[in-house]
Amino acid sequence: MNNTFSFNRFGKYFRYDLKRWVASFGPTMLLMSAVPVILYTFIAIYSLLFSGQWDTPGETTRIVASVITTAVMVLIYPASVYGYITDKKAGSSFLMIPASVPEKFLSMLLNTIFVVPLTFGLIYLSLDGIICAIDGSCGGSLFKCVRDGVNTILTFPFSSDAPVSVSLFSMWIHSAGSALFFLLGALFFKKHKILYPLLIIVGLQMFFSILFGIVISLGLIDIDSFGLWTGRLATNPDFLSWAIPAFNILATLWDILVFAAFATAVYFRLKTIKH
Repeated sequence: MNNTFSFNRFGKYFRYDLKRWVASFGPTMLLMSAVPVILYTFIAIYSLLFSGQWDTPGETTRIVASVITTAVMVLIYPASVYGYITDKKAGSSFLMIPASVPEKFLSMLLNTIFVVPLTFGLIYLSLDGIICAIDGSCGGSLFKCVRDGVNTILTFPFSSDAPVSVSLFSMWIHSAGSALFFLLGALFFKKHKILYPLLIIVGLQMFFSILFGIVISLGLIDIDSFGLWTGRLATNPDFLSWAIPAFNILATLWDILVFAAFATAVYFRLKTIKH
């Protein structure tokens, strides 16, 4: 059972897992998906009470709110839905569910990086689009902003001879890797399942900042010379024509590697967890 995979059994477990997170996390997700309505109502009422004018959130405000809300979703979903697995009583019940580790892992993966993000995004963008259709003073909908932003990213010319081409797949797998990192934290830590992963990120950033500072202080890198060198490269079409595509490929490969590493770690954590 622990190492076998049955499509029939997986289908039953996936439906169970789907119903479980909808029951436990669904209300929270719906509340966060309703941020466009909450933000619109709050700003409109606030402006009427204090300025006597009808003001609505513009595109910039709504974009910032959507980014913050999405980041919060990535932080809290894994711990809220799968954090119980490390609990002795509830986690023991999870281990007793008649499904193999690969089946539980695949269900967890699909919900974390596909089902929940797509459901949240669809509801959020739909509510925002309805508000913008009713009240034109809000400006363009977030769906239009996302579409225009993607088109800009895909066609943005760094120079006339070296267009930047950013892969949508790379953007998605980078986000999925971030979600898996917090999923791993929810499965690894018994307490502070959100705080500890955040502290790890902050600690790594501090470590590399200190390391870079030491390198600079020791004179191993001359900032002025390095700046002049990168400036010349940035204006060299021959260099950019191959460097930018190469960078995009390396960045995508790195994101795939990080994603695979976190996914593997989640799988083995599920396989070895005991109570």
